Amino acid sequence: MSTDYLCGGIGWMSEESFFKQQRMTQQAILAEIKSYQRRTRVVFNVMKVGPFGTDRVYCVVSLFSNSEEGHEERHPPPDTGAIVSKDGVLYPSYQLVPLTIHHDEWTDQRLPHDGCGVRITAIVSKIISTLLRTRAHLSGRLWVDHNIRGEIDLLFWRKFLCRAPHPLLGSLTFYFIPAPLHVVTNTLEAAAVQSFGDDQGEELRVVINEFLTRSNQMRRLHTVESHRDMLNRDEGRKEIEWEVKVIGGAEGMIDRMCREAASQMGVRRRQLSGAVAQLKADFIESAVAITDAFRHNLIEYTRGMEHTNPWELSLGKLAKMTEQEMLRVEEEVAATEYPEHAKRMMAVMPSPYSEERDGPMVTLADGREVCDVDMLLSTQGLI
Repeated sequence: MSTDYLCGGIGWMSEESFFKQQRMTQQAILAEIKSYQRRTRVVFNVMKVGPFGTDRVYCVVSLFSNSEEGHEERHPPPDTGAIVSKDGVLYPSYQLVPLTIHHDEWTDQRLPHDGCGVRITAIVSKIISTLLRTRAHLSGRLWVDHNIRGEIDLLFWRKFLCRAPHPLLGSLTFYFIPAPLHVVTNTLEAAAVQSFGDDQGEELRVVINEFLTRSNQMRRLHTVESHRDMLNRDEGRKEIEWEVKVIGGAEGMIDRMCREAASQMGVRRRQLSGAVAQLKADFIESAVAITDAFRHNLIEYTRGMEHTNPWELSLGKLAKMTEQEMLRVEEEVAATEYPEHAKRMMAVMPSPYSEERDGPMVTLADGREVCDVDMLLSTQGLI
Protein backbone atom coordinates (compact mmCIF):
# COMPACT_ATOMS: atom_id res chain seq x y z
CA MET A 1 0.00 0.00 0.00
CA SER A 2 1.77 3.16 -1.13
CA THR A 3 2.01 6.33 0.92
CA ASP A 4 0.57 8.11 -2.15
CA TYR A 5 -2.75 6.44 -1.37
CA LEU A 6 -2.47 6.85 2.39
CA CYS A 7 -1.90 10.59 2.07
CA GLY A 8 -3.59 11.23 -1.24
CA GLY A 9 -5.34 14.39 -0.06
CA ILE A 10 -2.21 16.20 1.05
CA GLY A 11 -1.07 18.88 -1.33
CA TRP A 12 -4.03 19.07 -3.66
CA MET A 13 -6.87 20.18 -1.39
CA SER A 14 -7.06 22.76 1.37
CA GLU A 15 -6.42 21.68 4.94
CA GLU A 16 -10.03 22.38 5.93
CA SER A 17 -11.37 20.40 2.96
CA PHE A 18 -9.04 17.50 3.70
CA PHE A 19 -10.14 17.13 7.32
CA LYS A 20 -13.80 17.51 6.35
CA GLN A 21 -13.40 14.71 3.79
CA GLN A 22 -11.59 12.58 6.38
CA ARG A 23 -14.43 13.01 8.91
CA MET A 24 -16.98 11.94 6.30
CA THR A 25 -14.90 8.86 5.45
CA GLN A 26 -14.58 7.94 9.12
CA GLN A 27 -18.33 8.24 9.60
CA ALA A 28 -18.88 5.84 6.69
CA ILE A 29 -16.34 3.37 8.14
CA LEU A 30 -17.93 3.49 11.60
CA ALA A 31 -21.38 3.03 10.03
CA GLU A 32 -20.15 -0.19 8.36
CA ILE A 33 -18.71 -1.48 11.65
CA LYS A 34 -21.88 -0.63 13.58
CA SER A 35 -24.04 -2.31 10.91
CA TYR A 36 -22.11 -5.59 11.22
CA GLN A 37 -24.54 -7.62 13.30
CA ARG A 38 -21.88 -9.74 14.99
CA ARG A 39 -19.35 -9.12 17.73
CA THR A 40 -16.26 -7.43 16.41
CA ARG A 41 -12.91 -6.52 17.93
CA VAL A 42 -11.38 -3.25 16.76
CA VAL A 43 -7.60 -2.91 16.70
CA PHE A 44 -5.84 0.41 16.12
CA ASN A 45 -2.38 0.52 14.60
CA VAL A 46 0.00 3.47 14.28
CA MET A 47 0.89 2.41 10.76
CA LYS A 48 3.32 5.06 9.58
CA VAL A 49 4.95 8.31 10.63
CA GLY A 50 6.67 10.46 8.03
CA PRO A 51 6.61 13.62 5.90
CA PHE A 52 5.08 11.93 2.81
CA GLY A 53 6.66 14.48 0.48
CA THR A 54 5.58 17.51 2.53
CA ASP A 55 7.34 19.81 5.01
CA ARG A 56 5.52 18.28 8.00
CA VAL A 57 5.59 15.02 9.90
CA TYR A 58 2.29 13.11 9.79
CA CYS A 59 0.93 10.10 11.64
CA VAL A 60 -1.28 7.51 9.94
CA VAL A 61 -3.57 5.42 12.15
CA SER A 62 -5.23 2.31 10.74
CA LEU A 63 -8.32 0.49 12.00
CA PHE A 64 -8.94 -3.26 11.81
CA SER A 65 -12.36 -4.78 12.52
CA ASN A 66 -12.38 -8.58 12.78
CA SER A 67 -15.15 -10.83 11.42
CA GLU A 68 -16.72 -13.82 13.14
CA GLU A 69 -16.04 -17.21 11.59
CA GLY A 70 -18.85 -18.08 9.21
CA HIS A 71 -19.86 -14.41 8.91
CA GLU A 72 -16.99 -13.03 6.85
CA GLU A 73 -19.10 -11.14 4.30
CA ARG A 74 -18.45 -7.43 4.81
CA HIS A 75 -19.30 -4.41 2.69
CA PRO A 76 -16.81 -1.62 3.39
CA PRO A 77 -17.65 1.78 1.90
CA PRO A 78 -15.94 2.68 -1.39
CA ASP A 79 -12.90 4.94 -1.62
CA THR A 80 -11.59 3.99 1.82
CA GLY A 81 -8.75 1.72 0.66
CA ALA A 82 -10.29 -1.13 2.67
CA ILE A 83 -8.57 -4.52 2.55
CA VAL A 84 -11.06 -7.36 3.11
CA SER A 85 -9.95 -10.83 4.20
CA LYS A 86 -11.48 -13.80 5.96
CA ASP A 87 -10.18 -12.30 9.23
CA GLY A 88 -11.93 -8.97 8.81
CA VAL A 89 -11.55 -5.51 7.28
CA LEU A 90 -8.45 -3.32 7.49
CA TYR A 91 -8.79 0.42 6.86
CA PRO A 92 -5.11 1.34 6.41
CA SER A 93 -5.64 5.12 6.47
CA TYR A 94 -8.41 5.65 9.02
CA GLN A 95 -6.89 8.90 10.23
CA LEU A 96 -4.04 11.08 8.99
CA VAL A 97 -2.84 13.72 11.45
CA PRO A 98 -0.03 16.31 11.36
CA LEU A 99 2.41 16.10 14.26
CA THR A 100 4.65 19.07 13.41
CA ILE A 101 4.73 22.24 11.34
CA HIS A 102 8.17 21.39 9.91
CA HIS A 103 10.32 18.26 10.01
CA ASP A 104 13.96 19.34 10.02
CA GLU A 105 14.72 16.73 12.71
CA TRP A 106 12.99 13.87 10.90
CA THR A 107 14.80 10.58 10.34
CA ASP A 108 13.13 7.51 8.88
CA GLN A 109 10.91 5.61 11.37
CA ARG A 110 12.08 7.73 14.33
CA LEU A 111 9.89 10.26 16.08
CA PRO A 112 11.55 13.68 15.85
CA HIS A 113 10.98 14.40 19.55
CA ASP A 114 9.22 13.15 22.65
CA GLY A 115 6.37 15.60 22.17
CA CYS A 116 5.24 13.69 19.06
CA GLY A 117 4.66 10.66 21.31
CA VAL A 118 2.45 12.82 23.54
CA ARG A 119 0.48 14.01 20.51
CA ILE A 120 0.05 10.49 19.10
CA THR A 121 -1.22 9.33 22.50
CA ALA A 122 -3.78 12.17 22.63
CA ILE A 123 -4.88 11.52 19.04
CA VAL A 124 -5.42 7.78 19.57
CA SER A 125 -7.19 8.48 22.88
CA LYS A 126 -9.70 10.69 21.04
CA ILE A 127 -10.25 8.05 18.31
CA ILE A 128 -10.87 5.33 20.92
CA SER A 129 -13.14 7.47 23.10
CA THR A 130 -15.37 8.12 20.07
CA LEU A 131 -15.86 4.36 19.64
CA LEU A 132 -16.41 3.80 23.36
CA ARG A 133 -19.44 6.11 23.26
CA THR A 134 -21.18 4.21 20.46
CA ARG A 135 -24.26 2.09 21.04
CA ALA A 136 -22.49 -0.88 19.45
CA HIS A 137 -19.81 -0.76 22.17
CA LEU A 138 -22.21 -0.16 25.05
CA SER A 139 -24.36 -3.10 23.91
CA GLY A 140 -21.32 -5.41 23.92
CA ARG A 141 -21.16 -6.01 20.13
CA LEU A 142 -17.99 -3.97 19.67
CA TRP A 143 -14.93 -3.80 21.84
CA VAL A 144 -11.60 -2.08 21.40
CA ASP A 145 -8.45 -4.15 21.80
CA HIS A 146 -6.38 -3.02 24.80
CA ASN A 147 -3.22 -3.25 22.61
CA ILE A 148 -2.55 -0.41 20.20
CA ARG A 149 -0.30 -1.95 17.57
CA GLY A 150 2.29 0.07 15.79
CA GLU A 151 5.69 0.68 14.30
CA ILE A 152 6.59 3.62 16.54
CA ASP A 153 9.09 2.17 18.97
CA LEU A 154 9.34 5.27 21.15
CA LEU A 155 5.84 4.73 22.52
CA PHE A 156 6.65 1.16 23.62
CA TRP A 157 10.19 1.61 24.94
CA ARG A 158 9.24 4.78 26.85
CA LYS A 159 6.08 3.07 28.16
CA PHE A 160 3.50 5.61 27.00
CA LEU A 161 -0.01 4.87 28.26
CA CYS A 162 -3.15 5.85 26.37
CA ARG A 163 -6.12 6.62 28.62
CA ALA A 164 -9.53 7.09 27.04
CA PRO A 165 -12.65 8.29 28.87
CA HIS A 166 -15.50 5.75 29.09
CA PRO A 167 -19.14 6.81 29.58
CA LEU A 168 -19.76 4.13 32.23
CA LEU A 169 -16.39 3.02 33.58
CA GLY A 170 -14.67 6.38 33.97
CA SER A 171 -11.65 5.58 31.79
CA LEU A 172 -9.79 2.66 30.21
CA THR A 173 -6.04 2.28 29.70
CA PHE A 174 -4.50 1.07 26.45
CA TYR A 175 -0.90 0.02 25.72
CA PHE A 176 1.30 0.67 22.68
CA ILE A 177 2.68 -2.79 21.89
CA PRO A 178 4.47 -3.24 18.53
CA ALA A 179 3.04 -5.70 16.04
CA PRO A 180 4.99 -8.99 16.17
CA LEU A 181 6.24 -8.55 12.60
CA HIS A 182 7.73 -5.19 13.53
CA VAL A 183 9.43 -6.72 16.58
CA VAL A 184 11.02 -9.39 14.37
CA THR A 185 12.21 -6.99 11.66
CA ASN A 186 13.69 -4.59 14.23
CA THR A 187 15.40 -7.55 15.87
CA LEU A 188 16.96 -8.66 12.58
CA GLU A 189 18.28 -5.15 11.92
CA ALA A 190 19.76 -4.88 15.43
CA ALA A 191 21.32 -8.35 15.14
CA ALA A 192 22.92 -7.39 11.80
CA VAL A 193 24.46 -4.30 13.42
CA GLN A 194 25.76 -6.40 16.32
CA SER A 195 27.11 -9.20 14.15
CA PHE A 196 28.36 -7.39 11.04
CA GLY A 197 28.36 -3.61 11.59
CA ASP A 198 26.25 -0.45 11.15
CA ASP A 199 26.42 -0.41 7.34
CA GLN A 200 25.20 -4.01 7.08
CA GLY A 201 22.37 -3.32 9.53
CA GLU A 202 21.26 -0.37 7.42
CA GLU A 203 21.51 -2.47 4.24
CA LEU A 204 19.25 -5.14 5.74
CA ARG A 205 16.82 -2.49 7.00
CA VAL A 206 16.42 -1.13 3.46
CA VAL A 207 15.73 -4.61 2.04
CA ILE A 208 13.13 -5.32 4.75
CA ASN A 209 11.38 -1.97 4.29
CA GLU A 210 11.24 -2.39 0.51
CA PHE A 211 9.71 -5.83 0.93
CA LEU A 212 7.13 -4.64 3.47
CA THR A 213 6.18 -1.72 1.25
CA ARG A 214 5.30 -4.23 -1.50
CA SER A 215 3.60 -6.73 0.81
CA ASN A 216 0.01 -6.84 1.99
CA GLN A 217 -0.55 -4.37 4.85
CA MET A 218 -2.52 -7.09 6.68
CA ARG A 219 0.81 -8.81 7.41
CA ARG A 220 1.79 -5.84 9.55
CA LEU A 221 -0.98 -6.81 11.96
CA HIS A 222 -1.04 -10.60 11.81
CA THR A 223 1.73 -13.04 12.63
CA VAL A 224 2.03 -14.23 16.23
CA GLU A 225 -1.33 -13.37 17.77
CA SER A 226 -1.32 -14.51 21.38
CA HIS A 227 0.37 -12.85 24.33
CA ARG A 228 1.60 -16.29 25.33
CA ASP A 229 3.52 -16.65 22.07
CA MET A 230 4.94 -13.14 22.42
CA LEU A 231 6.41 -14.15 25.79
CA ASN A 232 7.80 -17.46 24.54
CA ARG A 233 11.47 -17.45 23.48
CA ASP A 234 11.10 -20.51 21.21
CA GLU A 235 8.16 -18.92 19.42
CA GLY A 236 10.30 -15.84 18.88
CA ARG A 237 13.02 -17.98 17.31
CA LYS A 238 10.48 -19.63 14.98
CA GLU A 239 9.18 -16.21 13.89
CA ILE A 240 12.71 -14.95 13.20
CA GLU A 241 13.64 -18.03 11.15
CA TRP A 242 10.35 -17.82 9.25
CA GLU A 243 10.69 -14.12 8.37
CA VAL A 244 14.31 -14.58 7.24
CA LYS A 245 13.01 -17.03 4.63
CA VAL A 246 9.87 -15.08 3.71
CA ILE A 247 11.25 -11.54 3.38
CA GLY A 248 12.50 -11.36 -0.18
CA GLY A 249 16.26 -10.84 -0.36
CA ALA A 250 16.87 -11.08 3.40
CA GLU A 251 18.24 -14.62 3.55
CA GLY A 252 20.57 -14.10 0.58
CA MET A 253 21.88 -10.89 2.11
CA ILE A 254 22.50 -12.53 5.51
CA ASP A 255 24.30 -15.43 3.79
CA ARG A 256 26.50 -12.92 1.92
CA MET A 257 27.29 -11.05 5.14
CA CYS A 258 28.26 -14.35 6.78
CA ARG A 259 30.56 -15.25 3.85
CA GLU A 260 32.21 -11.84 3.95
CA ALA A 261 32.70 -12.10 7.72
CA ALA A 262 34.21 -15.58 7.35
CA SER A 263 36.59 -14.34 4.65
CA GLN A 264 37.67 -11.44 6.84
CA MET A 265 38.39 -13.95 9.61
CA GLY A 266 40.77 -15.76 7.24
CA VAL A 267 38.71 -18.97 6.99
CA ARG A 268 40.12 -21.34 4.37
CA ARG A 269 38.06 -22.18 1.31
CA ARG A 270 37.42 -25.82 2.23
CA GLN A 271 36.15 -24.74 5.67
CA LEU A 272 34.07 -21.84 4.37
CA SER A 273 30.66 -23.55 4.20
CA GLY A 274 30.90 -24.77 7.78
CA ALA A 275 32.04 -21.36 9.03
CA VAL A 276 29.21 -19.60 7.18
CA ALA A 277 26.64 -22.01 8.64
CA GLN A 278 27.99 -21.33 12.15
CA LEU A 279 27.98 -17.56 11.65
CA LYS A 280 24.39 -17.71 10.41
CA ALA A 281 23.38 -19.80 13.44
CA ASP A 282 25.14 -17.27 15.69
CA PHE A 283 23.29 -14.45 13.93
CA ILE A 284 19.93 -16.10 14.59
CA GLU A 285 20.84 -16.62 18.26
CA SER A 286 21.85 -12.95 18.51
CA ALA A 287 18.45 -11.98 17.14
CA VAL A 288 16.68 -14.29 19.59
CA ALA A 289 18.65 -12.76 22.47
CA ILE A 290 17.53 -9.28 21.38
CA THR A 291 13.88 -10.39 21.64
CA ASP A 292 14.58 -10.89 25.35
CA ALA A 293 14.79 -7.10 25.63
CA PHE A 294 11.34 -6.80 24.06
CA ARG A 295 9.92 -9.35 26.50
CA HIS A 296 11.61 -7.67 29.46
CA ASN A 297 10.24 -4.25 28.51
CA LEU A 298 6.78 -5.73 27.84
CA ILE A 299 6.69 -7.20 31.34
CA GLU A 300 7.85 -3.95 32.95
CA TYR A 301 5.51 -1.84 30.76
CA THR A 302 2.42 -3.85 31.69
CA ARG A 303 3.28 -4.35 35.36
CA GLY A 304 0.19 -3.32 37.31
CA MET A 305 -2.07 -3.62 34.24
CA GLU A 306 -4.69 -5.41 36.36
CA HIS A 307 -5.28 -2.15 38.26
CA THR A 308 -6.01 -0.16 35.08
CA ASN A 309 -9.09 -2.06 33.89
CA PRO A 310 -12.34 -3.15 35.56
CA TRP A 311 -11.79 -6.79 34.55
CA GLU A 312 -8.50 -7.01 36.49
CA LEU A 313 -6.73 -8.37 33.43
CA SER A 314 -2.97 -8.75 33.82
CA LEU A 315 -0.40 -9.71 31.19
CA GLY A 316 -0.31 -13.19 32.74
CA LYS A 317 -4.09 -13.58 32.45
CA LEU A 318 -4.08 -12.37 28.85
CA ALA A 319 -1.32 -14.87 28.08
CA LYS A 320 -3.20 -17.62 29.96
CA MET A 321 -0.07 -18.27 32.01
CA THR A 322 0.19 -19.21 35.68
CA GLU A 323 2.12 -17.10 38.17
CA GLN A 324 4.90 -19.71 38.11
CA GLU A 325 5.12 -19.55 34.29
CA MET A 326 5.28 -15.76 34.37
CA LEU A 327 8.00 -15.89 37.03
CA ARG A 328 10.03 -18.24 34.83
CA VAL A 329 9.79 -15.76 31.94
CA GLU A 330 10.83 -12.90 34.23
CA GLU A 331 13.83 -14.90 35.45
CA GLU A 332 14.75 -15.79 31.86
CA VAL A 333 14.95 -12.13 30.78
CA ALA A 334 16.13 -10.58 34.07
CA ALA A 335 19.73 -10.08 32.91
CA THR A 336 18.81 -8.83 29.44
CA GLU A 337 21.09 -6.27 27.78
CA TYR A 338 19.00 -3.78 25.82
CA PRO A 339 20.05 -3.10 22.20
CA GLU A 340 21.46 0.32 21.38
CA HIS A 341 18.40 1.57 19.47
CA ALA A 342 16.20 0.80 22.49
CA LYS A 343 18.63 2.51 24.87
CA ARG A 344 18.61 5.64 22.71
CA MET A 345 14.83 5.86 22.73
CA MET A 346 14.56 5.18 26.45
CA ALA A 347 17.04 8.02 27.05
CA VAL A 348 15.10 10.60 25.00
CA MET A 349 14.36 13.68 27.08
CA PRO A 350 11.15 15.69 26.70
CA SER A 351 11.77 18.31 24.04
CA PRO A 352 11.05 21.99 24.76
CA TYR A 353 8.71 23.99 22.55
CA SER A 354 10.19 24.95 19.17
CA GLU A 355 8.46 27.58 17.03
CA GLU A 356 10.07 26.20 13.87
CA ARG A 357 8.76 22.70 14.60
CA ASP A 358 5.51 23.39 16.50
CA GLY A 359 4.48 26.74 15.02
CA PRO A 360 3.93 30.08 16.78
CA MET A 361 2.13 30.27 20.11
CA VAL A 362 -1.55 31.27 19.99
CA THR A 363 -3.41 32.91 22.90
CA LEU A 364 -6.91 31.49 23.42
CA ALA A 365 -9.95 33.39 24.70
CA ASP A 366 -9.42 31.99 28.20
CA GLY A 367 -5.84 33.26 28.25
CA ARG A 368 -4.16 29.88 27.71
CA GLU A 369 -1.36 29.67 25.18
CA VAL A 370 -1.03 26.75 22.77
CA CYS A 371 1.25 26.16 19.79
CA ASP A 372 -0.06 26.28 16.24
CA VAL A 373 -0.02 22.51 15.61
CA ASP A 374 -1.92 21.76 18.85
CA MET A 375 -4.41 24.49 17.95
CA LEU A 376 -4.99 22.80 14.59
CA LEU A 377 -5.48 19.38 16.20
CA SER A 378 -7.94 20.85 18.72
CA THR A 379 -10.04 22.87 16.26
CA GLN A 380 -10.33 19.84 13.96
CA GLY A 381 -11.49 17.66 16.86
CA LEU A 382 -8.42 15.40 16.61
CA ILE A 383 -7.44 15.72 20.28
